[in-house]
Amino acid sequence: MSLLTPQRPAEGAHTHDATTLVPSQSRAERTTSYAVADFPLPTGREEEWRFTPVDRLGAMLRDAPTGACLEWAQDLPDGVTLGTASVEEWRASGAPAPADRAAAVAAAHSGGVAVLDIPAEAELDTPVRIRLTGAEREVVHGHLLVRAGRFSRATVVVEHAGASEYSEVLSVVAADGSELTVVTIQEWDDESHHLAQHDVVIGRDASVRHIAVSIGGGIVRINTNASYTGPGGSFEGLGVYFADAGQHLEHRLFVDHGAPHCRSNVEYKGALQGDTAHTVWVGDVLIRASAEGTDTYELNRNLILTEGARADSVPNLEIETGEIVGAGHASATGRFDDQQLFYLMARGIPEDEARRLVVRGFFASVVGRIGVREVQERLMQRGSHRRPGGAGAAHAVHRARAVRGRAVSEQLTDRGFIRVCRLDELPAVGAAAAEVDGRRVSVVRTDDGDVHCVDDTCTHANVSLSEGELDGCTVECWLHGSRFDLRTGEPTGPPAVIPIAVHTVRIEGDDVYVALSEES
Repeated sequence: MSLLTPQRPAEGAHTHDATTLVPSQSRAERTTSYAVADFPLPTGREEEWRFTPVDRLGAMLRDAPTGACLEWAQDLPDGVTLGTASVEEWRASGAPAPADRAAAVAAAHSGGVAVLDIPAEAELDTPVRIRLTGAEREVVHGHLLVRAGRFSRATVVVEHAGASEYSEVLSVVAADGSELTVVTIQEWDDESHHLAQHDVVIGRDASVRHIAVSIGGGIVRINTNASYTGPGGSFEGLGVYFADAGQHLEHRLFVDHGAPHCRSNVEYKGALQGDTAHTVWVGDVLIRASAEGTDTYELNRNLILTEGARADSVPNLEIETGEIVGAGHASATGRFDDQQLFYLMARGIPEDEARRLVVRGFFASVVGRIGVREVQERLMQRGSHRRPGGAGAAHAVHRARAVRGRAVSEQLTDRGFIRVCRLDELPAVGAAAAEVDGRRVSVVRTDDGDVHCVDDTCTHANVSLSEGELDGCTVECWLHGSRFDLRTGEPTGPPAVIPIAVHTVRIEGDDVYVALSEES
């Protein structure tokens, strides 16, 4: 079974039916409060807790301080400061109130708020790094506020490791015109538990990319909430998770579109192997009546590597106005395909290596957008070392590998060419998603060795063509099967009727350069 086409999930592998798709109330009606007493102890029957093993989290939901702390290590570029603030100052910062009991307990008993300030108009060449490590399994309450000043440009990496029962609130406030990437990595020991609420507040014309990577911990549950304070804001929520036997990894998102002319794009991918491995993804998007001109899309994909693993995926979309640019969602869960494994092995690739390549390719489109090379390489290496098992194998032969567009400084300005990547960063045959001068494109190497570049978005559905299948000089959209000629951009198969833009490619030595066309 291929993940690249709409499919019916295998029994027991995926939950996506009427009972999961119809919420009992509007997402906007859920309680938010600074008072722990406003959130009763969950029983597991509540909508927001029904997938979570709450019977194992009693100590973390208790309304009491512990006095315990994690070990902090930080690397701060020049101009960035790390200080403290009171809970009252945090409430006045514009960050949202807690949305469940775990977050309310963490906010009430953290003992104060660590505040990371990025100055206005700062452009950081190196990422801010914070590493939190637990020495023993005890309940710890944490609270971090990240403030990005007006028109600043920065990347913040927050890593979690060691042993702990960690409950946290992470508040991110991006001022007008700022561009901020926040990467959170959960690499806990197997017995650790982590409950988190991540709030992202996006100012006018600001852009925030929030990336959640969960590969360790017995129970990890991260609630990410995005909201807008003015028009023109952009939110990108990306996630990667890999669950082994006995792990529960849960990611919930709520994108609250309350301001006009804002956009959001959510893409989470997960892989599971081992008995009782369980992942949960819930994506809620609310477009309020005031949010005219909204453009939003969310996507979740899960790759089941062995029997006994379960992935629950629940996309929800509420729309209160018809005056929008676009809104949609997609969810797919599938297993390795024996025929595809045979295909790869018949071309001389050993079975273990073929399985690892599939997992790397599956995650590459998200990992490639993290923007911190050493983090990307570490995650891809770790994913490769987890040996996928089970009866099936690779879901796609020409799977997309993501490469981040880069090097405006290296562009051939006299002829309008921009360096995108090295040739060896492209798959031997396949596509790579790239961002060139703010435009998302797909760079494709066909089986005859030619390299083409086209717009990455299907003109029929707002999905990535680089994740589709190649057939000679034709790329097929994985969602509805639209086909496009890579040489002309013309649609060669329904349902698409509008062509995609084709860009000029030039190879200089080992580098690939692209000149963007003026087509939209």
